[in-house]
Amino acid sequence: MSSGTGAVGPLDAPLANFLQGLGNPALLCDDLGRLRFFNQAAVTSLGYAPDKLAAMGAEDLYPGISEIWELFLEQGVFRGRFDVRIADGSFISTHVNGTANALPGMHLTLAVFPHDVMNDPSRGATLTDRERGVLLLLADGASGSEIALALGIAEETVQKHTANLKGKMEVVNRTELVSIALRTGLLEGLMNGERIIIHQAIRDPDGSLTASRTTYVGRETLRAQPLSNRFANTPIIEGSAQGSSPEMLDIIGSVLASGRPEPFRDIVVTPGWSGSGTPRYSYAATGTAEPLTGDRILLRITTPVPPDLL
Repeated sequence: MSSGTGAVGPLDAPLANFLQGLGNPALLCDDLGRLRFFNQAAVTSLGYAPDKLAAMGAEDLYPGISEIWELFLEQGVFRGRFDVRIADGSFISTHVNGTANALPGMHLTLAVFPHDVMNDPSRGATLTDRERGVLLLLADGASGSEIALALGIAEETVQKHTANLKGKMEVVNRTELVSIALRTGLLEGLMNGERIIIHQAIRDPDGSLTASRTTYVGRETLRAQPLSNRFANTPIIEGSAQGSSPEMLDIIGSVLASGRPEPFRDIVVTPGWSGSGTPRYSYAATGTAEPLTGDRILLRITTPVPPDLL
């Protein structure tokens, strides 16, 4: 056990080392929102003396967060924009990624500051569409084999793209790769709580689009929708082709034909896991559809999960 920077009480050494290695301010709070650990990046970015920071709580740093704290602990995750109070009394708008019970009774918040972008080596990096897809799924926690199946490529190709990403970002491991991508805004959507789903087009022999099949369900969706909990550790769904609404098929066909992202609004989505021993259901989704290779598209859904499906 190790206390680490700013730890109030013992903290598991591997976790402390991991958090210290992040370039983002990382805070661990107890059930009441009292600060129990902070890393060196928090001291540097927020500007507080360590002893001052140790006496603060989540509400001191993120005014208003107490209003959603109980909901955060209940749902397990929080992603969105919050103003953080720094040492000079001013506020900076940040993206906050919260994970409840990162340790039993200890809740992690990771803040992404806009000024981190300025001196980051990845600021000028140019990524291919395939590299961006691999990076997104890496950040979502997918394994190499899951990414391969989701994107319809070989696992060796995933490894090659991952190596290229590390080279462009000037990092040596996956943790650093995802951390630097978060800081530079490459994964802003994930930090804002968007839910990602990948579909593969299903075509007739003449090439006509008839349906789509889900090849990847993002972990934010899995957390948000209890009906999908059976897939919590295996986000790849290899089921038979699922029906899609005519509106969604039109979006899929248009995006694949143009090769360009398109926004959609209030399009009917029927999750692939519904109907598998549970009542089949649909809901209206809003977001953006982006083309991928292999007749696949990425859906970035920004619509909150309907309350009656929770």
